[in-house]
Amino acid sequence: MNMKRILVALAILITWKIMPALAAEPELLPAYACTGANANDRPYKVNLYTHKDGSSYQLLWLTDSEERFLGVGYVEDGRVIASYSDFDSGLGATSYLIAADGSLDGHYTFLGVPGVFVESCKPMEDANPTFPEHDRARPSSTPKTEKAV
Repeated sequence: MNMKRILVALAILITWKIMPALAAEPELLPAYACTGANANDRPYKVNLYTHKDGSSYQLLWLTDSEERFLGVGYVEDGRVIASYSDFDSGLGATSYLIAADGSLDGHYTFLGVPGVFVESCKPMEDANPTFPEHDRARPSSTPKTEKAV
């Protein structure tokens, strides 16, 4: 009888310990409406579009003035980790916590701009957006495996 109780307790303990590791990572929604304040403390609004590509995501931030920031990232431990660029002035990095309602609360920085800034993104529920095809990354040519002699 004692052995049976020990085995049940052990099974409960093992299940309790491994269940978080087995839980699936949350998926990003196709589009978000984001707000924040830039380095000059000026508020901004931007739309964030996502496209799942295997275990990673392609990300596109698009401002009202058509300014584009294209990035790549992944989800780990309930967070989005990504890098991005505007292809003009440099590179940036961002991290968002994915909330239970699908919203994103994050921080970002940009190369050459001192500081870390806050951005909040809410799902765009009434829209049926798609990641613009022309902004999707294309695979580069097959990498060469032989060294030139």
